[in-house]
Amino acid sequence: MRDYGKVHTSFWSSDTIRALSDDGRMLALYLMTSPHTTLTGTFRLPDGYASEDLGWTPARVAKGFGELFANG
Repeated sequence: MRDYGKVHTSFWSSDTIRALSDDGRMLALYLMTSPHTTLTGTFRLPDGYASEDLGWTPARVAKGFGELFANG
């Protein structure tokens, strides 16, 4: 586990991120700063972890991942 994750301010003005829904943006931000990330930036993330951390239903998490996958 790492102590922090860096998010560049250009994240918010990126055309890719601006095209996402609020849930898509939040999930992308969560993935970049997740407490489950290792120092190398890799991790295994069961949907249940994201669901619990974000306070979302598993269906909402799955929909968010679908949006991220569809948008690259």
